[in-house]
Amino acid sequence: MPTTSYRSQLNDLSLGLTLADQISTGRVRGPVRRVPAGSRIYGRGDTSDWICLIRIGWAKTLSTSPQGKLCVLGIEGPGSVLGVAKDAKGSRSEDIVTKTEVQFNVVPRADFERFLATPLFGAQWRRHMIELMSERQRTIISFVTLDSERRLAATLVQLGTNWGITHDASTRLRCSLTHEELGQMVGTTRSRIGYFINRFHELGMVSKSADGLVLHMEVLRRFVQG
Repeated sequence: MPTTSYRSQLNDLSLGLTLADQISTGRVRGPVRRVPAGSRIYGRGDTSDWICLIRIGWAKTLSTSPQGKLCVLGIEGPGSVLGVAKDAKGSRSEDIVTKTEVQFNVVPRADFERFLATPLFGAQWRRHMIELMSERQRTIISFVTLDSERRLAATLVQLGTNWGITHDASTRLRCSLTHEELGQMVGTTRSRIGYFINRFHELGMVSKSADGLVLHMEVLRRFVQG
């Protein structure tokens, strides 16, 4: 039987599942919105005061460097809780753009804060934030210490951990990613990503299938560490 990584389904993401349960029982308000692929759920400078819980579909978190270069900060899917953090001016500091049609709940901030006020839910949120900060720290370290090829391998490992379905020694990404998006995550060009992916395939680190990219996680990890 396949084993699924902890963030690969809503049922396995405890914070998102708990928030979804609170919405379904009416303890937390969360009207449903549906938007098509290529839509902006919210954008930089937005001062609206609600939280997004993705139920179905995929999105990406985007930012722009001071030089105007687009960066993909992360991939978001079922169970992702977005829009909690704001800058000092009370504005959102990133764009969330959908990759597919997305269904999500709009949770008023006041309801979300009540949700976090209880010891159980507050503890879940603290664990969630610790993991998020650890993930961001790993990303920063990879940019400082790794070349672009190993940054790609490290990024694939993180994507597989977050959004992969694992069977035996292989992990299939549930979300499809273009070479351009991977380049925007790693900080290199689309053509270099294509070259690296082909090389990874030759080295047995990834496989290509009709269902998406298949990752051989231990081989990728050893490559990153080597």
